[in-house]
Amino acid sequence: KIEIHDISAGGCAFVYDGSSKSLMESGLLSFMLDDKIHVDSVDFVTASDNPLPTNQDNSVKLRRRGLEFRWLGTFTKERLKLFIEQIFICRNP
Repeated sequence: KIEIHDISAGGCAFVYDGSSKSLMESGLLSFMLDDKIHVDSVDFVTASDNPLPTNQDNSVKLRRRGLEFRWLGTFTKERLKLFIEQIFICRNP
């Protein structure tokens, strides 16, 4: 699981816990909201992947990754647009 910090039709930035290799192996992302997949199998290219400062006990190693989405078909673009709108509504009650 990841925590999205920024998302647009062109890409996203998120924080995650774990190895950068595990995300690179899949090469695809699925975006979920309320445990339901809203956008499936989005192809991406990593623009950045940097460690965040660790907490005091060093038990959690968080990283921030920036992604650029590769070509998206019309259906996927529409699903992504709806997903972004739903996230915006959830964050701004």
